[in-house]
Amino acid sequence: MYTVLTYFVTLFVIVISVFITLFFKNELERMFGEKKDVLAFHICNVVITLMASFAVHAVMTIYINGNE
Repeated sequence: MYTVLTYFVTLFVIVISVFITLFFKNELERMFGEKKDVLAFHICNVVITLMASFAVHAVMTIYINGNE
C-alpha cells in the first residue's frame, strides 16, 4: 500500500513540474517572441522533471521505510 502511495505522489510531482515548465516556456515566448523550438529548453525540462521526481521518490521511500 505504501509503495503505491510513493509512486502516486511521484507521478503527481512529475505532472506538476511538467505543467510549470510549460508555463514558463509560454511566458518566455510571450516576452521574447521566439516561436521556434529550442533544444536547450527541452533538455532542461527533462532534467528538472527527473530531479523533482527522483527527489520526491527518495523522500517518500525514506519516509515510508521509517514508518514500517
